[in-house]
Amino acid sequence: MSPSLAIISKTRMMAMLDKTIADVRSLHGMAVDKSARKNLRRALTSLENT
Repeated sequence: MSPSLAIISKTRMMAMLDKTIADVRSLHGMAVDKSARKNLRRALTSLENT
């Protein structure tokens, strides 16, 4: 995969992650902790780098 495609897919995944977090937040009516969000992103990034 070319670097630019990797960047685009990562950006898309981040947007999907944000949307999922927003959906979960609205479903449960509570804020998702920022550190939890950071941990999700870190996990996603490490998955992509393997």
